[in-house]
Amino acid sequence: MWAIIWAVIIALIIGAIARAIIPEEMPGGIIATIIVGFIGALLGTALFGFGPSSWSQPFSQPFGFLAGILGATIVVFIWTLIARALVTR
Repeated sequence: MWAIIWAVIIALIIGAIARAIIPEEMPGGIIATIIVGFIGALLGTALFGFGPSSWSQPFSQPFGFLAGILGATIVVFIWTLIARALVTR
């Protein structure tokens, strides 16, 4: 149970950092931030290969955490592009 709570907290932190990096306003609230954090951690680890993103010890493996932030930043950028395209239609 604690592993799930810890994973949600880390995903929230990763998503919040990614949302702060991109100056555009991303649609969605805290749930969207958590989703971006999860997807970004998976994408970042797959793309950059900095090692496994460990949810139980994220600060002992800083490269996995960094890969998650980079991946989440990419996800936020794509999410804002899609949202902007849908709003202008």
